[in-house]
Amino acid sequence: MKYDAIIAGASFAGLAVARVLKGNILLIDRKSEIGDGQTSTCCSYEHFIKKIGCEEAILQVIDVEILHCGSEDIVFHLNYPLATIDYKKFCQLLYKKGNTQFLSAKILGIEGDKVLTDKGNFQSECIVDASGWQAVLASSIRNDFVPKNGKSFGIETTPIYKNKAIEIWANPRIMPKGVLWIFPCGGFSRLGIASYLGKTNIKEGLESFVKNFGLKITEELHGGFFPSKFREPTLGNIFLVGDSAGQCLPLTGEGIRPAIYFGKKCGEIIQQIINKEKTREQGLKDYRDFAMSHKKYYTFLLALQNILTNIPNYLVVRFAKFVNLKPVFKYCEKKYIDLADLN
Repeated sequence: MKYDAIIAGASFAGLAVARVLKGNILLIDRKSEIGDGQTSTCCSYEHFIKKIGCEEAILQVIDVEILHCGSEDIVFHLNYPLATIDYKKFCQLLYKKGNTQFLSAKILGIEGDKVLTDKGNFQSECIVDASGWQAVLASSIRNDFVPKNGKSFGIETTPIYKNKAIEIWANPRIMPKGVLWIFPCGGFSRLGIASYLGKTNIKEGLESFVKNFGLKITEELHGGFFPSKFREPTLGNIFLVGDSAGQCLPLTGEGIRPAIYFGKKCGEIIQQIINKEKTREQGLKDYRDFAMSHKKYYTFLLALQNILTNIPNYLVVRFAKFVNLKPVFKYCEKKYIDLADLN
């Protein structure tokens, strides 16, 4: 069967592309229902969530972030509040804003203009790989598309624990070259741990962390890999969006906002192809040029991530205190938001 566009992956990136498309659009994901299988901390800026009309999914708005580093606690007062969200509700709200057909199927690969699945093969001139860090379609064309390095790994648990601030710990004794966190979500919180080196044997560190609050890991333990290295945004006739293109921001690990930001642009370009306003070749070039124009920011954040995880804690503290100076923080916060904000 032939479609105007096929999107592989029904999380933030795939849903963002689907949201702006009109036509005969197929959205494929291995999950049985939109919004199943949360892997992220699910936090973004409140104003951004409202811009895309998904404020119903907000669990808690937070305007204070605390960095714990050694014996120092550095308190950041956010000019742009963050908000934790309900993943399933957020995804379903995004999905309802589009007009796509959803198919629950395992994606096997791609041959020319055909996406191969365990429920049949489907054809389109416009194919989007939004399948996450594994980049299933791109990897079926090029085995080395996903680099061995350039991935972080994190897990988190969701105990009943109320908090007013987002709290981040840089504690090398529990997690060398990584971070721990609390993200409050109203009646509960997401407590997590991540390794910037991509180490996966970190559950013991999470257990040790939650014990500090008199808590235990709940049955709802989720997480996974997230990329820290920018990748090619196109490959052959495929558009890549979100984690498949390495568009998760290094250092902060923020993936929702860039996935939606790049997904929106990708969808707008694909709509022009569907409308015969430009060729697929021109559309691929336009999207590639747009995405690659942001690469320098990713390179900078990755360099900062590498520096901050390889210097003593007292230097991290000095850096954080400098950034927290009111005029410096105001400038840095705005620049960071502008990396992937919607007009």
